[in-house]
Amino acid sequence: SSIDLNWYGARVHAVSATAGSLSFDLPPTDAHSLGEGGPVFYVLNVGANSFALRDDAGGAVVTVPAGDAAVLVIKEGGTWGYALHDVL
Repeated sequence: SSIDLNWYGARVHAVSATAGSLSFDLPPTDAHSLGEGGPVFYVLNVGANSFALRDDAGGAVVTVPAGDAAVLVIKEGGTWGYALHDVL
C-alpha cells in the first residue's frame, strides 16, 4: 500500500494500512510555493493498523493511530508540524 503525497495531488487522504509498520513519505517542504502554515495535508487513518509519516529524508514525523487523523503544516524553518485528532 502506498499513498502519493505531493504538491499537485489531493490534500486529504484516507488510508487503511494493510499491515503494521508501514510508513509513507511526505514531500520536501522546500519544493513548493505555499510558505509556512497550513494545513497542507489531512491524513485520516481509516484502518485497524497505525502507520508512520516520514519526512523526505526518512525521519519520523508522526505515527497515526487507527481512527485518528494527522493535520500536517509547515513550520518555521521548513520542517513538518502536526496535530493528531480522534476522528473515527
